[in-house]
Amino acid sequence: YAELQIAPSALGQIVLAGSMVSRGFLAEIRQAFGAETIVDYGSTETGPVALGGDTFVRGGDYRVVPHQQMRVEARQGEPGPLCIRSGGMGMPFVGNLVQDAAETANYWFRPGDVGIANADGSVSVLGREDFVVNIGGTKIAPERIETRLASTFGLGRVCVVALPGCEELQILHDGQVEIATDRISEHLRDLLPSMARVRCVRVGSFPMTATGKIDRQALAAFARG
Repeated sequence: YAELQIAPSALGQIVLAGSMVSRGFLAEIRQAFGAETIVDYGSTETGPVALGGDTFVRGGDYRVVPHQQMRVEARQGEPGPLCIRSGGMGMPFVGNLVQDAAETANYWFRPGDVGIANADGSVSVLGREDFVVNIGGTKIAPERIETRLASTFGLGRVCVVALPGCEELQILHDGQVEIATDRISEHLRDLLPSMARVRCVRVGSFPMTATGKIDRQALAAFARG
């Protein structure tokens, strides 16, 4: 904004879209601009279908935009794949335009995320479907745990991985603090089944993908030893 010669106080609202947004980044935006921050949820195929408020991060709640649709393929209060639909969706079919338009009207797009439909009509976005783990029949979204721990204990960057064939979650972080495992387990009690075990491991650095995200597959291999 300095290059554009825009005073931070001149901005009344900031809309973020296109990628995951962390609490730390939102805090920097609020500190720099002091403006209301909105994060939208959608895809290239649908455009924005829901909005999160000023405190939204992945793992937070969204409100569906009027005339757009968002559903969870699970019972209310339980995690399941997210499906979204928009009047402005790109047509997934090629051929007869009349037939295509009719089929597109019934088409739901799956962006690859997992969510929970809440009783108040909002939807909690938990994380990527690829990363969800199953412990004792309970689906756990690592990103939801990571968001809570990073904002509560100051662990720096956090990544949660599950070891196959056991009921253990490893919490990997690059922070400077050491937190007792029993404190973390207690703090996550409402998110984890009773049989889940937690182990906290400090790492010097995280492996990154070419797009600048934490490489979860590499971390899972590290956790397996």
